Amino acid sequence: MRRRWLPILPLVVLCLAYPVAGDASPDESTLLARVQSPDAPLHDKATALEELALRGGPASVAALAELLDDEQLSHYVRYALQTNPAPEAGAALRTALDQTQGEHLIGVINSVASRHDPQAVDALAKLLKSEDQAVAIAAAGALATIRTDATLAALEAAPQDRTAAFADALLQAALVHEQRGEQGQAAALLKRLAGAQTPASVKQAATLALLRVVNPNQASAMMADLLSSTVDWEFVVGLQASALAGESRYARELSAALPRLAPDRQARVLAVLAAKREGVSLAAVRAAGGSPHAEVRAAAATALGALGNSTDGPLLVGMALDDAESHAAAIEALVRIKDAALNEYLIGMLRGSETSEQVLAAEVIGRRQADNALLVLLEQANDAQSAEVRLAALGALRRMAPGTALGQILDLAKDARHADEKQLARQATIEIARRSADRAAAVAAVAQRFESWPPEQRGMLLDVLARVGTREALQLVAQAAEAPDRVTQNEATRVLGSWPSADAAPILLKLAGADHPFAVRSLRGYLRIARQYKAGDARLAMCRRALEVAKRDDERMLSLQILALTPTPASLRLAATQLSPDALGARAGDIVVAMAEAVAATDPDAAAEAAAAVLEAGGSDELLARARQLTESR
Repeated sequence: MRRRWLPILPLVVLCLAYPVAGDASPDESTLLARVQSPDAPLHDKATALEELALRGGPASVAALAELLDDEQLSHYVRYALQTNPAPEAGAALRTALDQTQGEHLIGVINSVASRHDPQAVDALAKLLKSEDQAVAIAAAGALATIRTDATLAALEAAPQDRTAAFADALLQAALVHEQRGEQGQAAALLKRLAGAQTPASVKQAATLALLRVVNPNQASAMMADLLSSTVDWEFVVGLQASALAGESRYARELSAALPRLAPDRQARVLAVLAAKREGVSLAAVRAAGGSPHAEVRAAAATALGALGNSTDGPLLVGMALDDAESHAAAIEALVRIKDAALNEYLIGMLRGSETSEQVLAAEVIGRRQADNALLVLLEQANDAQSAEVRLAALGALRRMAPGTALGQILDLAKDARHADEKQLARQATIEIARRSADRAAAVAAVAQRFESWPPEQRGMLLDVLARVGTREALQLVAQAAEAPDRVTQNEATRVLGSWPSADAAPILLKLAGADHPFAVRSLRGYLRIARQYKAGDARLAMCRRALEVAKRDDERMLSLQILALTPTPASLRLAATQLSPDALGARAGDIVVAMAEAVAATDPDAAAEAAAAVLEAGGSDELLARARQLTESR
């Protein structure tokens, strides 16, 4: 039903702005008098009617009813009656159904519908035959809104030549019958709508609903007709109904229709079949995989991914290797097929001699997380003659190898023949360490290999330890930082500087304070932890220690910048110790004044003391002016 809604929303909003019953405001008689006064401005009458919509009762009904056809106030009057809880208001609106016309009558019909007034059914039923079609349509909509046996009967008895005009209301009535379990009455109305000269959207909605209410045999026959129809909306309805039905409903009809359809329709049917679980003809889907049309082949591959089994391996492998248009869909299908027997077929391919097949098998195995292929992947990653196959096997291992395989992957990385294989194997070790459930075993795998590996390859071992991140892993890296060779020291301090927790701080501080080749790097790593992980007193203490061991102005300045992140009287006093006439002191002055300005509101004495130190150390005119202001405002 397409109802004619009159512009009452502004009225509703205005009504809400007025006080409710019980507030100090005019009573009903005063408001009514204002409405009836010939001298009252139109605005005052409108606002009085808005308030009557909230507080009106039986006393105002008769007077308001006389104004229902007033050209200027009719909408306000009608709404005041529509919201009036008195039975007299309903009676007045019902009477107006026989006494008003045109837009005013449509408004009254809408108000009757809003009140869900069952006593108005007879009057509304008469209006279904009105020569004013807009009035008839509004009456049909009102009957559909009221939803009683009488309103449904009135709609069903509406003139056949007005089926299209009343389509929305009749469709609502049919849905009410469906909700009540009255399938026969629903089907009769829906067939009437589907067979009339109604818009395609109405026919589509009616047909969809009809498939739900007829018996299964009738629905099956309807579905076959819809899927084979040359009318596009009918085919679309068939697809929609199939998609909305259960996992097996209409699978047989879809499968039977598939070979006879145009390519674009085949692809759409295959997409629906992919969501079914029972009753699908796999033979029809497989046949579509050999279609001369690329979109059909790709859709068939996708459907086989959801419905197929290990016997579809050869077909999908052929599509993945030889059919550029369906290559991606075929690979996805191989990954999605749930049949574990497909893993054995893929393992056989991986052991074969065709490079393209081996590479494809490795990719799919990795994405399928096929644990029973682990040994074959390790063999191929190490022994395959083709570098392409070795890389594919390493890629699969990176994706799926368990933590127990970490040692074997580390050995592959160490002995890799080419740089790209070494890089991929190194990435694989990091991923495997990340998902390893047994962190202690991962640390042990690294420890077993560390001394025997050449220094230039130990960096990957240290990266694995960083990914594991345990205290035992950290101790191994700390020991490596003090190894006798510079290469190992370099890699170890690199890893310590980016350690994923604050636990590395004491080790870095120790290295920074010693005569270590990478003392500066260690101190900067220590300060990174102060910035990233620590706050308050802990950050203050770390910055104090850093300033004690720093040998360069750059690290002292970095310490001051970190102190400035949390300006407090204590951090301000520490920062002020770095003030001096030299280059560092000049740079430190900017930080100290900024910190003092931040502290001044809570501790003006500390701010003034630090500002005085800046004045003594010197600086730019602008800096000294700011410092002077801090000392004077104490």
